[in-house]
Order: sequence, then structure tokens, then C-alpha cells
Amino acid sequence: MSNDFRNPTAQAKIVDTTTKFGAPGIRKQQGSTIVKYDIIPLPEGLQPVSTYTFFFDSQTRAFPFTNLTDGKLQVGEAMALERMYLFIVSQQVDTGQFNNVQSIDTAGIPGMSLSIFQFAIANSVVIKATPVTSIKPQFNRYAYFADYNVYHFDTDVVIPTLIEFTMTLKVPIVVNPTSVTLNYYIGCTIEGTGSILAPRSTF
Repeated sequence: MSNDFRNPTAQAKIVDTTTKFGAPGIRKQQGSTIVKYDIIPLPEGLQPVSTYTFFFDSQTRAFPFTNLTDGKLQVGEAMALERMYLFIVSQQVDTGQFNNVQSIDTAGIPGMSLSIFQFAIANSVVIKATPVTSIKPQFNRYAYFADYNVYHFDTDVVIPTLIEFTMTLKVPIVVNPTSVTLNYYIGCTIEGTGSILAPRSTF
């Protein structure tokens, strides 16, 4: 008997899930590591309870604000969601130069750690409200050093090809950084095992 369903690898999960979504050809594509990110504006100063949505409407943004085309993986692409991190970016207003990228744990917004996040694929929630506190190194069982702010998912949720997905972050009342010379943004990066289109052959 195959071991795929007793102890499935990330690759096996991708093949099984995408086949059920009507894309059996994924098994013939090139295996890869996929990293997708999205960066959106962070309002300055005192903010009420707010919700930020990443990867939605990403076609309105371009590099370096995202490396996603339109809120979905492209033909031949699929990924198992294995890791995620959040970060704060600052940019010079006058020149457009980016001058700092920090984890949310070191960006000086303490209350943001009380946020919760969830993932949805095709408008169906696949990861329910999870506390951002779990990402902080003090509570993160994968933390290797004092500023390790990468969240590792215990279950590899598969994002199929050509299916829209979003990550929403619900933030409590916080005071965001304020500056007359800087714009601030908040970003989300997801990583995992994946496939990419191999039109000539498999490698």
C-alpha cells in the first residue's frame, strides 16, 4: 500500500489536492520552493480595530510591493503552505527609497502581537483565527534566536493552481509609527514546497 495517505509529504498533498481540483497535470510539473509576498500601506498613528487583507487585488501593485500577479498562483503552479512571516517596511517620501525592513516584533508596535490571522482559499477559510503571539520568539517553538519571527504551520495547507487565496490580519487598537519623511507598509510572506510550469519536460 502506498504511504502517501498514512504520512503524506508536502509533494504528495499537492498532487492529491490539485487532482481533486481538476488539475492532475501538476504531478508532471517541476518541483520547486515557492515564496510569495504582498506589501500594503500601513496607516500612521492611532488606529481603531483594523483588518488588513494580503494577496487580494494584487494586480493593482507591482514590484517591489508584491511578486504575485493577480491573487492566485499561475498555470502549473501550486504550493503547500509551510511558513509565514509578517514585516514592517519604511520608505522615504521624497525619494521613494526603501530604508528599513523589520519584523513586527521589533518595529515598535507592541499591540500588534495581539492580532489574529486567517487564510482563505476560494473564499473558504482553511486556517481559522490564529494569534500572532504564536509567531513571537518567546512563544514560537521553532525560534532559533531572539528575533525569530517565522510561523511554521503544523499542517501543510495546499494552495491549488489558479485559485484565489487571501490572508487577513485583524489588528487591535494600536499606535502605528508616524513620520513626515517616511511612508510605512506592512507585508506578509508565505513559503513552501511547490510546483512550477515545466512546458518542455520535468527535471
